[in-house]
Amino acid sequence: MTEPSSAPTGEGLDWHSIGIGALVALVIVIPCAYAIHGASPGQAGILFLGVLIGFGVGGAIAGRNSRDRYLTHGAVAGALSVAVYLVVALGVPAATDDVIRIPALVFTALLGACCGMLGANLGAWRRRSREDADAGGSEGTP
Repeated sequence: MTEPSSAPTGEGLDWHSIGIGALVALVIVIPCAYAIHGASPGQAGILFLGVLIGFGVGGAIAGRNSRDRYLTHGAVAGALSVAVYLVVALGVPAATDDVIRIPALVFTALLGACCGMLGANLGAWRRRSREDADAGGSEGTP
């Protein structure tokens, strides 16, 4: 399903929804990202999956709370949380004199924005299905 095109182009973004989504994403992403630096390769893979899930959850919250342009809200929430993630991901190795892997960070940033949009799509789908169920259940009641 695509994002609704009937939304006015001059309408601003719902920064409250985006902020909540980005904040929730960071609560999940930052501990996972920090723990990756001392983990074994198997554990690092699980923690990286946690990072991606965190970006998706943040996008889902931003998309679910916005009434229109849910993909945009999810992408912006993902991008904001990615920006903070990059600061942490660059700061921890710099503080511990570890190697900074720029290609891995760019790849994670792109995946983070994509996971934010995927989460926004799932969050909006969930909101619409709940609204449809509520509308369907209230039609038969007097």
